Amino acid sequence: MASVPYTKCPTRRAEVYARSKTPKFSRSEGKTPAPPHEEVQKLLDSIDVRHVVGLRDRALLGVMAYTFARIGAVVALTPQDYFQVGKRSVIRFREKGGKEKEIPVHHKLEEYLDAYLKAAKLFEEPASPLFRSTRSRSRELGAD
Repeated sequence: MASVPYTKCPTRRAEVYARSKTPKFSRSEGKTPAPPHEEVQKLLDSIDVRHVVGLRDRALLGVMAYTFARIGAVVALTPQDYFQVGKRSVIRFREKGGKEKEIPVHHKLEEYLDAYLKAAKLFEEPASPLFRSTRSRSRELGAD
């Protein structure tokens, strides 16, 4: 009996697939190296914070730098996702798959977020987006 190539035989293809299938893999720690602290601080210090858009930019970059969260989770934040637990400030991220993750806030990031929230008056609208877009080229935040 002549052997049938596995590409023509569905049973044979299933056997090859079953042998080559690898187990699912999940990593809780990333492999991407963090930028040096000095570079991050230099970047954050270079932002013009004399207006609310600069405060927003510094807070946004600060959240990304100090929490290592995905950009999708960061832009989905609302003011109510930043809150106090005892003496510590915490940020609640909504990650992929509906997972929620609460991360304690670094003291520098706490300063950045507090300054931005106060200037933008976002405590008055807790369900609105935390990081709003600007109105064209103005230095004012949009209502979205």
